[in-house]
Amino acid sequence: MTLGMTQSELSRRWNVSKQAVQAMVAKGMPLTSIQAAEEWRAARPRASKAKRQATVKPPALAEMETKVVEGFEPVGTIEEAEAYLRTLKGNMAIAERTSEQLRKAELFEDARRWLQVHAGLAKQYPTLHRQVVNLRKEHKVTVRCEDAQRAFTGFLMRFRNHIERMPAALSGRVAPHDPDHAFGELTRWVDGVFKIMSQHPTVTQ
Repeated sequence: MTLGMTQSELSRRWNVSKQAVQAMVAKGMPLTSIQAAEEWRAARPRASKAKRQATVKPPALAEMETKVVEGFEPVGTIEEAEAYLRTLKGNMAIAERTSEQLRKAELFEDARRWLQVHAGLAKQYPTLHRQVVNLRKEHKVTVRCEDAQRAFTGFLMRFRNHIERMPAALSGRVAPHDPDHAFGELTRWVDGVFKIMSQHPTVTQ
């Protein structure tokens, strides 16, 4: 082949990914001719497919909790159903990550199989998620008082920060002719509001 051979042509000829060809070019493989490229490639040891696959070590399908099917209804406690949902979500991440590792190792058929596993898990996830949500509603699951108080206090603290900035932000607009007086009046008003709020322990925590 003449000078100017493309990486895509080598990818098709060798039945490897374009990324694999790009990696070889980055390591110094010439693109002047097919013969030069093949001689360069032959002079360098390549890991066998079995060796590459051994480095990936994908988890066995049997080890994954893939038994969820359409219409699956969690049995037992809400905690068990939510634990199962977390397991399924973790398996989705495992399948996606494994398929990416296999693809990088040029094991495209295995990567395709694991992507199919991921697609199946992802399809089941919304169904199970809805089941868990329905269980929570059915059993009237509530949050702890401490969690509600923490969320409420966090909101009030953000609200307080806005109030504290208000005198400086508005004094010039309230009384452009005497912003210092307006700042003092607004500050006293804010202090009075905080004095009332401080009588409620939830707000000041």
